[in-house]
Amino acid sequence: MIASKTYTISLALKEGRFYLGDIPTQLFGEDAYSLDQETFLKLAAPILKPEIAAAVRALPASGGFVSLQALKEAGLPVSFDIGEMTLSFFPKAEQRPGAHISLAEEQIVPPEHLAPRANFSGYVNITAGAQYTSPDITSKRGAFSPGIGLAFAVRVMGVVVENEVASSNGLAMRQGTRAVYDDVGNALRYTAGDITPATTGMQNGGSFLGVSVQKSYDKLQPQKNIRPTGHRSFRLERPSEVDILINGQVVRRLEMAPGDHDISELPLRTGENNITLEITDDTGKRTSFNFSQFYDYALLTPGVSDWGFSAGYRSGSGLTGLQYYWSEPAATGYYRLGLTEDLTGTAHLQLGSRSAMGGFMVISPTWLGRVAAELAASKSWHGGEGFAAALTYTPEALLKRWEVPGRFQVGAEYRSADFAPIFSTSSALEGFSLNGFYTLELPDDFALSLSLNAVAGSAFSSSRVGGGVTLSKSVRPNLNWAVSLSRDNTTNLAGEYQSSWTVMGRLNIRAGRDTEIAFTQDGLHGSSILGISTAGETENGHYAVKADIEKIPHAVTGSDPENKVDFSAAYSDTRFDIAASRSRQVYGLNRDVASDVSTVSASGAIAFADGHVAFGRAVTDSFAIVAPHKSLADATLRIKAGDAPSRAVSGTLGPALVSDLPSYAHSQLPLEADGAPEGYDLGSGVFDVQPAYKSGYVLKAGSDYSVMAVGNLEMNGQPLALLSGLAKEEGVAQPRKVALFTNSGGRFSIEGLKPGRWRIEMLGETPQCFELTVPEKTMGIYDAGAVTQRCAA
Repeated sequence: MIASKTYTISLALKEGRFYLGDIPTQLFGEDAYSLDQETFLKLAAPILKPEIAAAVRALPASGGFVSLQALKEAGLPVSFDIGEMTLSFFPKAEQRPGAHISLAEEQIVPPEHLAPRANFSGYVNITAGAQYTSPDITSKRGAFSPGIGLAFAVRVMGVVVENEVASSNGLAMRQGTRAVYDDVGNALRYTAGDITPATTGMQNGGSFLGVSVQKSYDKLQPQKNIRPTGHRSFRLERPSEVDILINGQVVRRLEMAPGDHDISELPLRTGENNITLEITDDTGKRTSFNFSQFYDYALLTPGVSDWGFSAGYRSGSGLTGLQYYWSEPAATGYYRLGLTEDLTGTAHLQLGSRSAMGGFMVISPTWLGRVAAELAASKSWHGGEGFAAALTYTPEALLKRWEVPGRFQVGAEYRSADFAPIFSTSSALEGFSLNGFYTLELPDDFALSLSLNAVAGSAFSSSRVGGGVTLSKSVRPNLNWAVSLSRDNTTNLAGEYQSSWTVMGRLNIRAGRDTEIAFTQDGLHGSSILGISTAGETENGHYAVKADIEKIPHAVTGSDPENKVDFSAAYSDTRFDIAASRSRQVYGLNRDVASDVSTVSASGAIAFADGHVAFGRAVTDSFAIVAPHKSLADATLRIKAGDAPSRAVSGTLGPALVSDLPSYAHSQLPLEADGAPEGYDLGSGVFDVQPAYKSGYVLKAGSDYSVMAVGNLEMNGQPLALLSGLAKEEGVAQPRKVALFTNSGGRFSIEGLKPGRWRIEMLGETPQCFELTVPEKTMGIYDAGAVTQRCAA
């Protein structure tokens, strides 16, 4: 018997129609094959579950090769196509690891692509204004009231110190001072000083001199999705194309391999969402998978929490500034936790020198609809206990299930006589209140809205029951009208009953893209308002103008009829904001002045960062100073996207200041340089930033490497055509390298060079090397002509 000879060859390994790589294969005897075990695992492991790959590794091997028969017995049959000389296998869906598909729109920018923040930065916002009250029938003298406000913020070593000061009629008042530190990784913000603590539910707000700790993903990790957005699993038996539809709109189309998959972080809208997966496999077979998901901004993903805690001494505004009540220590806090995808709970507690209050809240999109409920109780240290309850119900899911059109919501709240949050000094909120609305879109662009409200049971205020109905119609895109009818029934503390009707008509006309005319008429009492407003954009800003003329008849004033005119105008530039208004009200025909008030205000900011200073609009959070390189000293820099007005412009007042950067969110600042040398290389032309809280940037526009060299590469009188190469800077410790290409005539264009010597190395069958010298003080385009000088040996 003669032993069969063994041959080892390399064959292509495919998973279905997809090429995975080449694998050493042994052939011996007739139809007997073995595969290199380690290579097979390396190529197949990404499409196999770990336990399947472990089973393959455990198969007996001879000299590192495992037979096809052994793989077949392990549940992984591998076939050999002798015509194409390929090996192929196709794992079953249950043998594949599947994939997790997130549809979040999160954009993660590598840190090395982000501009560095300034080590030391800050700003001063300045707001100045004045009000003049003209003489009227009650006073023969006018009154002038000037005022100025300053808001400071300085950031150093990760700590931000803030301070606000205001001055009115010569009296300066400090309004608050605090230090803020963010632990971004844990989404924690620490604040000490004058604070206004975050509250929730029936907690009412106040101000402290103290400390605060808040865990907030929305503030410190806004790109992180912490709300339930749907999570569903499905299995594909064959390679398929999957369309993901949300409320009938395709939001993503995916090419997917067989296996068990799951999707999450769907881009849902508030309320009930219908999700459909339309699946078409490689044979053309179509299937679909449907489910629904409720989305609510108030819900949290299971296990995710946010919370806040503040403690200190109560404070308040006085005639000379802040006043501290050292005998009134207080603390407030809340803790919110996602319990399930459909249930989020909140516990809250407040402690003060006079009382304490605590409660619980739950929010859940049940099968009957969205329910938000709260129960709270309070205890006064001087006697008296109270409780309160609130419920809001939105039956959106139920209405859809019953195929009832429109949207409905009802809310109710009850507070007992002795219920008192720690910052409350009023008992007028006790009693029962109810409110609700229903809206419906009708055919022919009509819309109907119904409302109901009621207040009862308070010993300190009137009881009231009211409701209304509004019918509106959009006649065309620039014309709509609405008619409202409402009735209020009131019983005052003396037991006197009053009822009133209101009939209102409104007409809106859009006269052009930015101008609107609105007319409102009271059908019972005769008062009317005509308003005209317009807004627009300039190259560097926005403007808005508004005027209202109001007629107030005797039936409303109870005496002489009155006429009122209100006018306001505002303009925002890249350097400042200005606004002015006037409101004049006169009596009847004699035109006696009832009131006449004029105001004017202006605001701007001075920002500084790492030795640079810029002037611009008031800083809202973080900022960036865009300073020109010396080669752009005569250019005008603009931060501008498309046709929108410029966000910042350099000029006579110095560098450009971008004053509206949001914290912890990625922003791109497109750069334009008007008047730059022709061909000047701005690099990418975009700054990528991700500011921290009230941080600053110094962004350099332009650099020494701003030259674009053009010319022809020639050797022996012939062009070096259709070659690629590298231009390498010479004579520096860390040389810059720039790729280049030649066209069919040997012409090249190299961007991002600076004056000096460059070595051009061209690839090809015979590598070639040339020397290029860019003259000193060259900016923009440098025409090198024919480059023929070869590199020194």
